[in-house]
Amino acid sequence: MVEIQINLVEKHEEWYEYSVFIEANNFSGTASFGITFEEYELLLDKLEKMYFTLSGDVNISYDDSDDYVYIECTDYGHIKVEAQLGGSWNDNWVKLSFISDQSVLGGVYQQIKAFNRA
Repeated sequence: MVEIQINLVEKHEEWYEYSVFIEANNFSGTASFGITFEEYELLLDKLEKMYFTLSGDVNISYDDSDDYVYIECTDYGHIKVEAQLGGSWNDNWVKLSFISDQSVLGGVYQQIKAFNRA
């Protein structure tokens, strides 16, 4: 089972705070991220292009942490996801990698797109 949940925590004056939860088989992790409105628009644009062309890659990261979610479109509509969640300086953090289908990309795109509605 693979699940990616991206939830808006709070909309600040110039940036969004959001959480990312990933569960892949028996492993799961969560981390908090922040993104300026300008960076958000660039990320959303890149995700939209990936979603419709099924090509490219995107790195979701946060300057104040070493957490990241890297999503890459590979061949035949497969999506490779690599992530580090929880911060490597913590006692509990997870690094994971898995291959899924394009529905994962659609879910990520729709969840991040929903920030605009907040």
